[in-house]
Amino acid sequence: MTPQSKLEQTTDAISDFLRSGGAWNSPLLKPLLHGAPKLADVQIGELFGPFRLLQRIGQGGMAQVFCAERISDDFHQQVALKILHIPLADDPFIAAQTAILFRRERQILARLEHAGIARLIDGGLNPQGRQWLAMEFIDGTPIDVYVRMQLATPHAICQLMLQAGNAIEYAHSRLAVHRDIKPSNILVKPDGTLKILDFGIASLLDDSVEDDPALSALTRHFASPEQLRGEASTVQSDVYQLGVLMAELLTLSPNWKLENDPEIAAILRRACAESSCERYPNVACFNADLRCWQAHQPISVRQASWRYRAWCLLRRQRVAVTVGAVAAVLLIAAISMFVWQLVHARQRAEQQAIRAESVSNFLVQVFNAASPFVAKGQTPTVNDVLQAGVERLDKDLAQAPEIRGDLYMVIGRVHVTLSQLDQARPLLERSVALGRADTTLAPEKLAARLRMLGVVLQSDFQTQAATMLLVEAEQLLLPLKSAAAQKELIGLRRNLALLKYDAGDLVGAIALQRASVADAIARFGPGDALVARGKANLAQFLANYGKHSEGLSVMKDALETLEHTLGASHPDTMAIRSAYASMLVEGGDLSAGAPLMESSIANALAVTPKTSPMYALQLASRGYLRREQGRLPEAQTDLEAAYQIARALPPADDFVSVTVLSELVELRLAQGQAQAAWPLAQQMLARNQDGHHAIRADLGQRPLLAAKVLIALHRCAEAQAYLQQSETLMRARIAASSRLYGELLALRERCIGLDQKNIGSSDS
Repeated sequence: MTPQSKLEQTTDAISDFLRSGGAWNSPLLKPLLHGAPKLADVQIGELFGPFRLLQRIGQGGMAQVFCAERISDDFHQQVALKILHIPLADDPFIAAQTAILFRRERQILARLEHAGIARLIDGGLNPQGRQWLAMEFIDGTPIDVYVRMQLATPHAICQLMLQAGNAIEYAHSRLAVHRDIKPSNILVKPDGTLKILDFGIASLLDDSVEDDPALSALTRHFASPEQLRGEASTVQSDVYQLGVLMAELLTLSPNWKLENDPEIAAILRRACAESSCERYPNVACFNADLRCWQAHQPISVRQASWRYRAWCLLRRQRVAVTVGAVAAVLLIAAISMFVWQLVHARQRAEQQAIRAESVSNFLVQVFNAASPFVAKGQTPTVNDVLQAGVERLDKDLAQAPEIRGDLYMVIGRVHVTLSQLDQARPLLERSVALGRADTTLAPEKLAARLRMLGVVLQSDFQTQAATMLLVEAEQLLLPLKSAAAQKELIGLRRNLALLKYDAGDLVGAIALQRASVADAIARFGPGDALVARGKANLAQFLANYGKHSEGLSVMKDALETLEHTLGASHPDTMAIRSAYASMLVEGGDLSAGAPLMESSIANALAVTPKTSPMYALQLASRGYLRREQGRLPEAQTDLEAAYQIARALPPADDFVSVTVLSELVELRLAQGQAQAAWPLAQQMLARNQDGHHAIRADLGQRPLLAAKVLIALHRCAEAQAYLQQSETLMRARIAASSRLYGELLALRERCIGLDQKNIGSSDS
């Protein structure tokens, strides 16, 4: 080898050594990284530079990841802090070179300032030789989990990939390559924007157990062929990984198959080509084809034949196709448009007729299948009919997804009405998935499906998922001006207010519901039934917050509106009349409230199955009323009957059982049977736990009731814990002026009096 060639070889080695990330794969440091001993786990509370470790949130082969906070008094900052297991070398020269290169690597990465890239904030070496990096802390969901949760369409997935591609294209322009693009390194925030993690430091961290340090920074499933061969990563390696990621995400999209979309198939083939020479030359070209696909423009990887271009044009211009550029052609186009509209109107009418006939035939078949004659002499239940309907849907309407989507929604809503949420959810999920895939479905119809699924998820304590669905529905409805869409929007905002209420934010719930009612009045007038329903919600929020008089006035106004618009026997009118009566009784106005409440309960019991949760709740309400009237034997009969129903209900109906048990405890106290009340109070508390439906309606009254029993038993020391638990709930959810808060203070005073009395007795 000539001196010149040795010099060139040395120069190349130094160049590789100094490039961003190159030092960590250099011949100098590979022996140190390969098989290097791992340090003992760090401790929570340990300091790394200005950051204190709070909690471990992940661990890889060569790094641990912690949530950490800056300890400076000047400002608060939370970061994701990554700590390498690899210590500094014992050799002073190598240790010094490692420190210099590590610092230079940090400086390069810190220059990546992009909205889609998690920033590198700081880094360094601690006294024990541990290398650490402080990254921007992202509160988000891995992109694959987000796509699955959102039931994302291919177009929505494409939009996410464009976000990721823009961030990666920017980094490439700053001479940084990611090298390890995978779902866990891309987090999507609740607002739909994403952040890419670990950009440019893939070669610093080892998440594998491969022997070859050159392979240590990649995830094999997403790695490009050249990476698996141990060759240098390039911008085309990131293109390959983006293609693999998009292919993975598309498999999660409902009702989507690669063979049905030749354009996406062609884009992915180019991005994921075995040879880098056959791939897109950079991410910008990959992004360009994705944008063309979204806009129905010709893509670069398809042969630009006239047939293909015409096909793209037809997709973009569905109403009419321009066939010339002179006056005569304009006339032809106008005539063509007129004819097209006539044909389209006729086709739409025919489709609606076919749709109506299909639905009619479907309903006839369902009810025939559920008839006693077909069911071999047995009388079918409502659930039998619904189940028969679902089976028929999947069998007879398999080729009519738009009709299936509507009917899934209808059957799902019936299950919701029957409080059968577990049966409702899969049907509503199918309805939403079909609606998202149906480009002809009216936005307000898709919004209604999203809203109903959101309500079911909300009742199952999946607050974040429910919120995302409701917000998505809101975005669909906001541009629409029709009365139907605006009514759907106002109803949806009632659900958003209920989400705030469930989260304990009564102030926020009241503010949002007031705004919703004001909007409904402005759009539809004060006498609309929609306004009355909104006022009823607002009245309940106000009463629970402690503003009983205002809530009572608002509820009365809502009742009068519904009696005028819907009639006295309408289910909504009856429900609000019952709520108004309960508020009167709770406020101490028995003379006005008792007759209304008795009438409402009697009407409900007459039409409710005697083993249903609703029947138990109505009996409990009547038991409460009779206790308030001093009719204790009659109250006991109602509540014991309600308890027998509640005991047989599944855990999902814990709200019913907790309500009935609460009333039984109050009755035992009214009867002077505190000893018998305590076991019932313990059952009530056991079912009133976090994650259960009953806890939602607990403003602090249930632990307060337990304390009340213990105080009646002169067990004040034990009661203190329940009084504190009750106060914690009240502080978060109601006003200090509320009746419930007054009862808490009165019980505390009673405890103090009992304690002083006991002290006086012992002194004497």
